[in-house]
Amino acid sequence: VWPASILLAHHLTTIASQSPPPPPCILELGAGQALPSRVAARQWPSPTRLHLLQDTAIRFEWPQAEWIIGQWQDIVIPPLPSGTLLLAADCLYERASFAPFLRMVASVLVDINNRLL
Repeated sequence: VWPASILLAHHLTTIASQSPPPPPCILELGAGQALPSRVAARQWPSPTRLHLLQDTAIRFEWPQAEWIIGQWQDIVIPPLPSGTLLLAADCLYERASFAPFLRMVASVLVDINNRLL
């Protein structure tokens, strides 16, 4: 588990303690072991979870999750409900991935009601 994932998981716990409405969907980019999403799912048990993984990430059984595997430039995001919570921690390791990653994030954030953590 990467340090940024641990920090994001702690931040999610802090946010949830303030009792905001649950997000309708949680989208974690570069999920790896999915620590932030696991914490978010415990804090807000009802939302749909959707994880994006690069092809090198480990995929494990998690019945609530829908896995999309591929490189950033190849991933097609299905339509997401307004208010989706977008999680990203330790996603980029190569300079060549920055532009495709940012294009994908921009396409998800087109709806101004989506939140990025």
